[in-house]
Amino acid sequence: MRDSIILGAGEKGYSLVQRVGRERVRYFCDNSEKKVGGTLMGIPIIPFDSMRKIWNQYEIILSTNIEDMRRQLEAAHINFWESGGFRHNYFLQEEVKAELDEKLMERFLYDKDLLSFMFEREKENGYRLQYYNDENRRLVELMRGGVEKQERVLELLKVLYADDREMQVQFDEWYDIRPGLRLIDHIICLERESGKSARICDLACGHGELLLRLKEKGHRVFGVEINENRMQYCKEKGIQCRKGSVDQTGYENDLFDYIICTECLEHVANPSDVVKEINRILINKGMAFVTVPYGYTCDCNTHVRQLDISDMYTLFIKEGFIIKNILRIPYIDTNIQNNSIFLCAMKK
Repeated sequence: MRDSIILGAGEKGYSLVQRVGRERVRYFCDNSEKKVGGTLMGIPIIPFDSMRKIWNQYEIILSTNIEDMRRQLEAAHINFWESGGFRHNYFLQEEVKAELDEKLMERFLYDKDLLSFMFEREKENGYRLQYYNDENRRLVELMRGGVEKQERVLELLKVLYADDREMQVQFDEWYDIRPGLRLIDHIICLERESGKSARICDLACGHGELLLRLKEKGHRVFGVEINENRMQYCKEKGIQCRKGSVDQTGYENDLFDYIICTECLEHVANPSDVVKEINRILINKGMAFVTVPYGYTCDCNTHVRQLDISDMYTLFIKEGFIIKNILRIPYIDTNIQNNSIFLCAMKK
């Protein structure tokens, strides 16, 4: 891949350098006279006119939705990449994804820094205290009410998801845009070098994007999904999927080699119950892969708690798991860095 010029020497540009890789960024380009001639992260900041003379030697990446810069690029007929969305997203190029996935796998194998920062909390199920909006506040208050308010919780969730086209795979479910899903796939491939088939279950599996990839590789795949339409969709695709809740799957004890639970614990009434269920249905030495948003960096009106690395550590340590590694990673393939927590834990 060619070196890059990043348009916009601000906070988004700074984040984009970290995502692209410092070694691949040759220049920033910015329209601010105060910034031009200086540096950011040791990288020279050049004006637009200078960039016009050399642009075809580099990958040009727009750091954010800078309308005046976009108009300049289009007027000058300069080809450029976006750093988010789906329109010419730099990070959706196959060679870019492959390189970033390789770096992420290396981090999983060798970067254990966060393990030394984790500590066990006295409480691990605390609900959020600041709310996304009024609907979020109502949902949290209902969940605090326990079993007697469960039906009202389900009624409110139906309202919140009323616009969700349940038979359509949502953009943030796609394997090709989720680094965490691809990392799970790569770890399982590494673990099963002999090609031996594994039993794998995905809790809250949605439309089964990751399970379908694993099925193609010869693994026996199972799912749990509370949404009837999505459950049927998975079954039609050949996934053995049950309708149920993630804390009461109905599967046998000690059944699965791997459990997947992505973007789920921030939504449930009691994450400890989910982790207990993961422990119950995993074989000894089986592995669980879990992702959640990191704190408030990725939020919506159905997130009833905001988790950090010590929250995740506490949940799994209290149920007797060994933490293999925990990382902060991007949720989807954009310029946003480390807004998701990735945890891999092994059942003792």
